[in-house]
Formats: sequence, structure tokens, C-alpha cells
Amino acid sequence: YRYLELSVQDADECFSDCRKSTIPCVGCAGTDLAFQFEKNGFPYSFCKKCGTLFQSPRPPFEAFEAFYRNSESSRYWAESFFPAVAEARREKIFKPRVRHLSDLCKTKEVFVKKLIDVGAGYGIFLDEWSKLYPDVNAIAIEPSQFLAAECRSNGFKVIEDIVENVEGYDNFADLVVCFEVLEHVYEPLSFIRTLKKLVRP
Repeated sequence: YRYLELSVQDADECFSDCRKSTIPCVGCAGTDLAFQFEKNGFPYSFCKKCGTLFQSPRPPFEAFEAFYRNSESSRYWAESFFPAVAEARREKIFKPRVRHLSDLCKTKEVFVKKLIDVGAGYGIFLDEWSKLYPDVNAIAIEPSQFLAAECRSNGFKVIEDIVENVEGYDNFADLVVCFEVLEHVYEPLSFIRTLKKLVRP
């Protein structure tokens, strides 16, 4: 409940004074849109072409960057909410996820010497992967200063930024992973193209 309360507060404090722009559909780039509803000051549109529901008109990209870095709800998520569920998520989500991806890489004969986790959060995925493959060069990309600090405390190299701003890692990784992030990004297609640049051909 506290997280939702802080989210409503942050929506007002971080975004109420921002100019909002109508954007095309994030799924198909269609422009035949219909207003659906508003939540916490954010209007949502429905794409008549593909059926995607998405937030538009929306604040500028920079406002979201600042929100993910510094908002009170982000701090609460990192310092209070996530620690309470972290070990349950490790057992129920991250360990099976690592096993599945490890098996997939073996099947495809992909040998992961360099790994990037985009939106790494607490670094649990990297931690579990490193237990299976101790020699992996594992890098976390995490924009939240609170979560980035946690990743660093676990010994991982951290790039504290959104992935769209990261430079110097083109064609770097054998495997790039990203979980529970796509629904938060400003432009999904641009985001996926950025991930593609990070992975070797």
C-alpha cells in the first residue's frame, strides 16, 4: 500500500508540470487512437489498428529518467519493498530463469563469457548466473541509484544509467538479458534496437 501511495505522490510531483505529447502506438506506430481512461494524471490511449493500450499523451523522456533515478517510490521499492520479497523471488523466479537460459544457451551453442543485465535491480539474476559460471564478465545496467548501489555491494560492475545512454559496449556481450523492464520504457522498439547493439553479431 505504501508503494502505491508514494507512486501517486510521485506522479504529481515528478510529472504534473511537464508538457505532454501525443505519440503513435508503441506496438505498431498507428495513429488512429482513442482515449480510454486517466489514472493518476496519466491519460491512456487505445490503438484501433492493433489493440495496444498505452500511456499517451505522455511527459518527455527526461522526466521519466529523473523519476526512475530519484523518486521516493523508487527509493521505497529498493530499500523496503524489494528486500522483503527478494529471496522468495530468487527461489521462485530467478533460479528457474537462470537454469532455463543456461539450457537454452547450451542448446544453441552460445558460450556466455560476457553478460549484460539491463534493469538489473538487485543483481539477483547476475548473482545466480555467476554461481553457475564464476568466470563470466557480468555487467549490470541500472538507472536507480538505490538499486545500483545494491548491485555494487554484491560485487558487480554497474553502469548507473538507462541503457539508451550507454556507450562503449556495442557488440560486447554474448548474452543480454532484460526482465520486467519493457513495460517501463519510453519507446519499446528503440529500446530493443539498443539491446541488439550491445550483443555481438
